[in-house]
Amino acid sequence: ISVNPTTLLFAENSTGLVTVTNSAGSPVAAENIAATIPGGSNISVQSTTCGASLAIGASCTITFTASAAEGPTTIPIAGGNTNTVNVDVTVT
Repeated sequence: ISVNPTTLLFAENSTGLVTVTNSAGSPVAAENIAATIPGGSNISVQSTTCGASLAIGASCTITFTASAAEGPTTIPIAGGNTNTVNVDVTVT
């Protein structure tokens, strides 16, 4: 999988959006893609369109929010059968 952008910047009490794409060259659908928020972080996942399965070549979005300035914080995003990609999130 890949993510865009790999560096996300948004203001506190607002949201930031990351698009996750399952490569067209992937042999299988990506399963259960999710972001893992580090302990102690104020950042949370507000919403996601990444369901149980993401088809080959398809994309979904993960929307982050935070109530306080923070970062940069590295947030790994991965599925049960995918590589892990990191997004560096800064909240201003």
